[in-house]
Amino acid sequence: MPPDREHLFAKGLYAGLTGDFFTSTHILIPQIENSIRYLLRKQGALPSKIDIDKGIQDERDLNTTLFPRNYPQINSIFDEDTLFDLQGLLIERSGSNLRNRMAHGLINDDGFSSPIMSYLWWVTLRLYYLPILEYQQQVKNSNPWVKFDGIFKDDHI
Repeated sequence: MPPDREHLFAKGLYAGLTGDFFTSTHILIPQIENSIRYLLRKQGALPSKIDIDKGIQDERDLNTTLFPRNYPQINSIFDEDTLFDLQGLLIERSGSNLRNRMAHGLINDDGFSSPIMSYLWWVTLRLYYLPILEYQQQVKNSNPWVKFDGIFKDDHI
């Protein structure tokens, strides 16, 4: 997640936690798209195109950035299953195609209460919480004294 997007992700994840998938979906889908471009940049890729003649730089969308043939670096960011989930949920016409359906107003009121919206929320939660868990595990494994942290907190001497 880009460092200046924590509040947006928190709002989107909180909305899903409370069952408001309308709000959650509208916040999280564009943030996921931006995060993927952010992660590609960190891998040395340029997820934008530049029209030098017109002086315009356009950001590439998920239809381009989520495919290894366009950005091989995506394979070092996501495992095969996660990439398949993201493609199916967000851009594949044979999948949910949520990004396009949401952006073009093709989802009705009942559509936001479908299980696919909660699945998008769960995938997002996993993607953004997993690095925290991995970091905690690295810290725990890096220092043998960490396992003793707080063992005497309930002792009343």
